[in-house]
Amino acid sequence: MKPKVVLIWVAAVTGILVIALLVTIAILNARRLAHLRKLNATVTATVTEANLEYYSRATEHVRLKYRYLVNGQSFWGEDSKDANARFRQLAAGKTVRICYDPGHPEDSVVAESDCGQ
Repeated sequence: MKPKVVLIWVAAVTGILVIALLVTIAILNARRLAHLRKLNATVTATVTEANLEYYSRATEHVRLKYRYLVNGQSFWGEDSKDANARFRQLAAGKTVRICYDPGHPEDSVVAESDCGQ
């Protein structure tokens, strides 16, 4: 095979693998979020950092870092949400509700609606 053809094949296979990885991550995150929401454990967290990230012209996310207490123990979390009006206004010092796993309180996500649903 010619080197140019090999490069095209390598690029195509790499692209397919990256897409497969991203889809897998999205599925796992959706399952994790569904699991945490079912547990109905929520707490108020304080945002420590909020950054707007651009993935494309049409896709913006807010990357949030936050701190929260469960039974007097401090935990840190990080989550990424679509940059809708609610999440765009978040900044360090503001508060958000999070869903967490009572058996593993270090596992948390920012609640988009009520947990337990």
